[in-house]
Amino acid sequence: MDQETFEDRLEVDYMPVSMGNGSVQTISPGKGIVFGVPSQSKAYAENKGMRTAGANFVPQNRPLPTLEGEKFPRPHSCAGLISIPAKGLGYDNNSDSSNLDEIYSSAFTITDAPLPDLDKPSTTTKSAQQQPPSHRVIGQIIDDESMQFLERLATLPVQKKLGKGGSSGPPLLKVRVRDVDVQKVK
Repeated sequence: MDQETFEDRLEVDYMPVSMGNGSVQTISPGKGIVFGVPSQSKAYAENKGMRTAGANFVPQNRPLPTLEGEKFPRPHSCAGLISIPAKGLGYDNNSDSSNLDEIYSSAFTITDAPLPDLDKPSTTTKSAQQQPPSHRVIGQIIDDESMQFLERLATLPVQKKLGKGGSSGPPLLKVRVRDVDVQKVK
């Protein structure tokens, strides 16, 4: 069944989450750049040329099953690694689990330096040996032009909150994802 038939039969508006509608959420120099789709409904409305998504819009839920049992042996040992939360997309530890519209706001991180902390467990409820890492490497930037772009992106000025130090935050100007190209490397 195609998307139009699906929407007509169920009287809902639906669009799969795409990073083509995403943006840079946080720049943390020396750590990484967090990309995501801050609001599925806003991304849908923008894609369709509408002001709002409307009452019939249904945000995409988290994928099931999660990646909890999967092995991801690659450590966060260099710049240019593409990483997702340990359970998979939509399962970021900072996401409000009840608000489906925003579950992809921190979809993935691209490292701009080695980040061994992402290989450590994110909580302390179980013993450290039983816990999965907080993030898992799923890919890598492999060409020089993209790595140079990553270096420029990691040094963009960020918005700082009053009274709070640090160099991390959202970029001063909105940075949008126009296109994502995924290639399998043999």
